[in-house]
Amino acid sequence: MTTKEIYTKEGYRLAPYLLRFAAFAVDAAIFVATVVGLFCLLYPFGVFPTLGDINGTAEGLVLQEKYDEASRLYKKVDGQLQIVSSSDYRDYEEAVYQYYFVFNAADNADNPHPEAYTMAQYNTAVYDLPSIVTESNRSQYYVFSTDENGKPNANLRGQLNPSILNDDGSIPAFISKGLLDFHKAKYEQTYYLLAQEPYYVEAVTKLKTGTIMIELIASLVPLLAFYLAAPIFDVVGRTIGKRIMKIGCATIMGTVPKKWQIALRVLVAVVCVVVAVLWDDLTLSLIFLVAMFLISSGMATFGRTRRCLHDYVSQLVVVRQQDIKEEALVSHRGEDGAILDEMGEQGDGRN
Repeated sequence: MTTKEIYTKEGYRLAPYLLRFAAFAVDAAIFVATVVGLFCLLYPFGVFPTLGDINGTAEGLVLQEKYDEASRLYKKVDGQLQIVSSSDYRDYEEAVYQYYFVFNAADNADNPHPEAYTMAQYNTAVYDLPSIVTESNRSQYYVFSTDENGKPNANLRGQLNPSILNDDGSIPAFISKGLLDFHKAKYEQTYYLLAQEPYYVEAVTKLKTGTIMIELIASLVPLLAFYLAAPIFDVVGRTIGKRIMKIGCATIMGTVPKKWQIALRVLVAVVCVVVAVLWDDLTLSLIFLVAMFLISSGMATFGRTRRCLHDYVSQLVVVRQQDIKEEALVSHRGEDGAILDEMGEQGDGRN
């Protein structure tokens, strides 16, 4: 790998950006593989007992799936619960009707707190009909059904307004499209009702809290192992990737980094991971991590000293490993021969 060498006035060479990127790629691959492996071992997939069975994750997951299925707002397809997705408005309408009068029936044992809705409440909430028949009807598509005496009755399920139908009773295409959008919105509003129920909130909270704990453990354990423990016990703060690429960390003056500097260097990554995990939005978390990576990489790519954000925080630079031996560690020859012995196997490094 041929890259432009930059010598500092202190006599060491800054690590080429491509070598830094290659080291990062190696470390990232090991980190991601370990995170995924740990997550699979900790999350309750039902194959074997895990931390998720202890911290409430499994219970929250089971309860949420139970309520989703019982609510009739989800349909089971090939063993998996899926939201309603249809080009027919009646599918959304039926799912909402089932929620109101099956899931919320007074005798439904699957609902910890059934609302026992009345038809009048359903007509108002779903069809936008007034609460009493004498009020002005503002519904765009529906009117009250009539009883045996031909009088509008708020306790009967509303019906499509005959004035919007064709002469043969069929629904015009543009009305059908409007009904689809109308009932999709009502479907989403109904799921929001479910999501606000205390028993559902409790199940989701258990699931989220337990999952966050698992994600933090699965992320921070390898992060601290590969980026803190391994470097802090190395003379020049090398990760596995840096060892392979023969680069290391040094102070601005080219001397061996202090332990606190190596610890401070990994703190930036720890903060980023914690923020991403705690952020209750996967898309925003990924955007945040990518943005931090681009900012840090940009600083290293275009900065005169090729330093990333964590290098500035820890007051370190990444340099050719051989130069640390020749320039930075030579002053320790008399007082710390062990350091010279550990690094001496690398050769002179002037290439």
